[in-house]
Amino acid sequence: MAHHLGGNTEVESVSRRASPVRGGVPEVVPVAADLGICCGTAGEVRGVMKLRSIRYSTWLIVVISIVFAAGSIGLASPAGAKTCDGKKVPCEIGDTGPGGGIVFYDAGSRQKWGRYLEAPGKRVAKPTPQPPQKPTPDYSSWQVPASVEWAHLTRVIPMATWKDKTRQWCPEDAPGYDTYLPTGTAIGTGRANTQIVIAACGADTAAGLAASYRGGGEDDWFLPSRDELGELYRQRKEVGGLADDFFWSSSQLDDDAYYAWFQYFDGGNQDYDDEDFDYRVRPVRAF
Repeated sequence: MAHHLGGNTEVESVSRRASPVRGGVPEVVPVAADLGICCGTAGEVRGVMKLRSIRYSTWLIVVISIVFAAGSIGLASPAGAKTCDGKKVPCEIGDTGPGGGIVFYDAGSRQKWGRYLEAPGKRVAKPTPQPPQKPTPDYSSWQVPASVEWAHLTRVIPMATWKDKTRQWCPEDAPGYDTYLPTGTAIGTGRANTQIVIAACGADTAAGLAASYRGGGEDDWFLPSRDELGELYRQRKEVGGLADDFFWSSSQLDDDAYYAWFQYFDGGNQDYDDEDFDYRVRPVRAF
């Protein structure tokens, strides 16, 4: 039955708090329900409020359930950085790329070779502020509706790990030794360089070792070009795990087929040396 607050109060209160819907049946907003004001039969108002209450409560619990489930099954990103793919989720320096490596270069826009470069490293976990602990509600009896989309949840990719090994750039007994190879030095040339060196000097080389890496299940890792390796040096602290030593690039010296470029990770200088020297290898990947 209707609640009378005296005089015309009932009618005026309802008109301010109710809005007509299809069929002329007013839909009462929560403010009106909380005050106990109604504008039709008690059954009509209670029915509307019951449906609204069930709908909002159900989806609130579904959302909370998804959040708790995401945390419990490991769908959250590693502490200190997010996991990115460079498409739906843009990357920043220090993020974990789709190959599990640390993103160390961003070209700023899409290029022919991609936009980002990643390399396996050793990340030092950054402290994450922890909110005050609250009792965890028991939602074990709730079932998530089939209509809920899970695609937006971040997929965690295992951190790519790599232990540096040494290899020659091109052994003396290889067919391509002392042979001019059309390699480049610019960013974006490393992958093509790697294939050129493997074809001329074999798989048991610095280029072959880098290309054999399968971090993140990806098969397109390569030995970085001179300039790509320079960017890796600049972000060495972000990537981590890089020894203060010599690392081969995939770039041969333009005017002398005996030499190839390397990066010194202690002093930071780039120079060239004999291709049959054993220097460290760190693969990278473009995406």
